[in-house]
Amino acid sequence: MECIFLHQIVAVVKGLGYRVVCEGVENLEQVDVLRTAGCEEAQGFWFAHPMPVEEFEQIMYQKMPYQKV
Repeated sequence: MECIFLHQIVAVVKGLGYRVVCEGVENLEQVDVLRTAGCEEAQGFWFAHPMPVEEFEQIMYQKMPYQKV
């Protein structure tokens, strides 16, 4: 799947010095398209479903062993 418009939007936003975060990613094909377009950050059901903050913190602290302030 070729997404010329997406590639151009990502390039313009990055060219302005902003980070590109794509929302609503639901499958691996979308992840691949976004990576190809240069998007380095994304969120959506493909990565995780909505969860209580306590569950999110537990997952994050397991992956990133920083102390909670």
